[in-house]
Amino acid sequence: MASGPCMVFRDTQKSMIENMHIDRKPSTVLTVIDRIYHPIAQNLGVSLLLRNKINQEIQFPPRFFINLIQITGNLVANAIKFTSPNGFVDVVFTLNTDEVHSTLNVTVTDTGKIISPELVTAINKSKKVAKLMGADAAEDNFGTRLEYVIELVSEESGRIFVKSEKGLGTIFSLSLPLPNIYMIRRNGFPSILKNGSVLLNGSQNSNSRTFS
Repeated sequence: MASGPCMVFRDTQKSMIENMHIDRKPSTVLTVIDRIYHPIAQNLGVSLLLRNKINQEIQFPPRFFINLIQITGNLVANAIKFTSPNGFVDVVFTLNTDEVHSTLNVTVTDTGKIISPELVTAINKSKKVAKLMGADAAEDNFGTRLEYVIELVSEESGRIFVKSEKGLGTIFSLSLPLPNIYMIRRNGFPSILKNGSVLLNGSQNSNSRTFS
């Protein structure tokens, strides 16, 4: 992995693995991103917006939690790098749940430089992108971060869709499947979320939490 933000995430990963008693929630992911990248964005005059629109207190599996931090962080690093002062980077988490599947949706939008049409097509068709990375991308670690994101998304059986247009910026839309059964917490007590229903003390419950 490259130095800089990628190195920071490697150290963060090690620390989190050693302290897995922390809540592995969507809001925790955004808290980590905020602590690392808000000062960088602020120094560059870029607005960093982080929004969690998931209305359940999900506890991600450990590996998924770490990978999600890596995926989101590297996309944010690239977005901030190529966004001009007074621009913005917007990150949104949402969740789609039905009787069979649960999917985490991650959207990273920026007003920075656009990505070449050839690279956009390659990413959207799940093709290898290394040969489409120019020297500038390598020097800025853009290519390294993007390849790592693609690798991790594939590891989680997810999909990436990119849209990049002049004057509008770039949008990375990710869909990451979640296990049908995963842990959540209510007031310190673990409960099970299965097929979209929360089972807590024999009854259904719901909660809402946002990261602002």
